[in-house]
Amino acid sequence: MDRAPAEPTIDDVDRAMMERCIALALRAADLGEYPYAAVICRHGKVVCEAINTVRHDRDVSHHAEVVAISEGLRRLNRASLEDCTIYANAEPCALCCCARPTSAVLCLACPRHSQADSRAGTFLQIPSCRTGT
Repeated sequence: MDRAPAEPTIDDVDRAMMERCIALALRAADLGEYPYAAVICRHGKVVCEAINTVRHDRDVSHHAEVVAISEGLRRLNRASLEDCTIYANAEPCALCCCARPTSAVLCLACPRHSQADSRAGTFLQIPSCRTGT
């Protein structure tokens, strides 16, 4: 009999990174931006963080996750974020979902918001879509 996969565990790093995302999103809102933020973490350390800059940059592609992925790749001087986790303060849109596999980021963690979901208020962790993982 097949069992449903176990819920991912949430550790102190996950909590700290999500709190950082929420604080960044609030800062984005204070700056007149859409209230979205992302933090990329590698081995428990922050690689980079970003807020949504769509309004400021007048560029519809400057979502927090996309900006963070670009910055993370640049800072690590690599073409892949395969050993990184990206934390976001909201579930990703279609644009951000498409950027993630291209960067090979290991995992995405974001809060569950759906009131229909009994797990609302917990993290949703989406493992990589890469072949073989």
